[in-house]
Amino acid sequence: MQQDKPVKKSVDPVIDQKIIKPNRPKWLLWLLLLVAALLIFLWAYPRDRSETSAINNADQAATQPVASDVNTGNPIDALNAWFNGDRSRDSQWLILDSLSFNSGSATPSVNNADQLQKIADILNQYPDSRALIRGFADATGPQELNNKLSAERAGAVKSWLVQHNVKDTRLSIDGQGDAKPVASNATEQGREMNRRVAIKMLSNNAGG
Repeated sequence: MQQDKPVKKSVDPVIDQKIIKPNRPKWLLWLLLLVAALLIFLWAYPRDRSETSAINNADQAATQPVASDVNTGNPIDALNAWFNGDRSRDSQWLILDSLSFNSGSATPSVNNADQLQKIADILNQYPDSRALIRGFADATGPQELNNKLSAERAGAVKSWLVQHNVKDTRLSIDGQGDAKPVASNATEQGREMNRRVAIKMLSNNAGG
């Protein structure tokens, strides 16, 4: 007796493809990609915006021109020139480049004590003269703190001069916060330059 041969079943290729790989809606894949992109954007955008804003604000402040009444030369030479010359007007602001301040600190690091001592000696040669000492801060930190720090920096210089025989009543102080930067607040070197103290001789009470 002859055995029956197994019958081969033929499957339509199109139907077979659907059975093996079910058709998934393409819109679902695009939706997942869109959600992922949105999450990445929301995570990165606030950070980029705040950092960019801080840099732009610092650069904008740093692009302000240095005031014309700032003397960037040697403060000792400028003081001597003012006392030996026309004192009918206030002197320029003389930056005390022998001092430096750490961020958030009002305690000066004295890089050249001779400069401060010579300033005290010159002021003591003219006992009727008066001076205004002004402190500054960089643009980091809240404005209220910067105003406080800048005034304290000016006060620290005043205390030093008073300890070296300059009368307290001849010296006034104020703080300008982060106003009038002399360098870019976007770099550490620039911020260090902006943390400074300057002195100005006042003509209305100057004598000698």
